[in-house]
Amino acid sequence: MYISAHTLGRAIDFNVKDMTSDEVNAVIRQNVNKFEYPIRLELNTDGWSHIDTYQPYPSEANLIEFKG
Repeated sequence: MYISAHTLGRAIDFNVKDMTSDEVNAVIRQNVNKFEYPIRLELNTDGWSHIDTYQPYPSEANLIEFKG
């Protein structure tokens, strides 16, 4: 079975008007300590951003960046 953070209700894809995905990702990185849970941030997006709370392995990191 294909399991993704989206199918588990733990992910969102979104865009922010007048900001590139790289700019949005930079804001997320700067504010990662304000999130209640550790997050993952997808790096290779263009025109949209992706964050999720799926933790595929034990980690103490507040931010895990990955290429989807």
